[in-house]
Amino acid sequence: MKYNGFFMWLFGGTMKKVIAKHYGKDYAKDIMKKSKDVYRNIIEDAEDIGGMKNPLGYNYYFAFAFISPYIASNKEIKPEVIHEMMKESLYKVKFIFKLMNVNTKNGKKRFMMAVSKYIKWYDEENQKKYPNSFDVTTDNSPNENACWYKISRCPICMTCDKLGVREIMPCLCELDNLMTKFAHGKLKREHTIAKDGDYCDYLVIGDKQ
Repeated sequence: MKYNGFFMWLFGGTMKKVIAKHYGKDYAKDIMKKSKDVYRNIIEDAEDIGGMKNPLGYNYYFAFAFISPYIASNKEIKPEVIHEMMKESLYKVKFIFKLMNVNTKNGKKRFMMAVSKYIKWYDEENQKKYPNSFDVTTDNSPNENACWYKISRCPICMTCDKLGVREIMPCLCELDNLMTKFAHGKLKREHTIAKDGDYCDYLVIGDKQ
């Protein structure tokens, strides 16, 4: 897949800071230097899902920016430290999510915008070109007043399996709660692929509902 180093550039300083807090500055400097090469190799070796043309492609690039230090350290960095890195990085850009308020009709629409664009983009032609991209549906919502969708195929999980780092996936899934909180909402979830579910479900309601 085509390399894009935006998220490594954006969050590299935050990741280095968190690693240094737990393991020292020299260790953090060395790991982040190695991580850049690891990240490039992961992306360029990955099965193409459309890159950043894919409306959900940013999720893939984002995820492996944080998984790269874990791999570069030969799993010496604990998953909870990776999770801390992700959380601190999200706080850095929380203003983006705070622009949405899922208590309102317009806020729900904005929250679902990337998913709506993806479903439109992943037409028959792109399904043939990128057969292992995300499988997303918004059908049969259990709550008409909520934001709801379901992911039945996740290329992030598939790549984690291939790389032998599936244990790091729950850290990524936990971020959905934080992002939803920033958007003035609450995430109700019963299943994730990372925890051996058949799909990941997203039911988001406003925090005032």
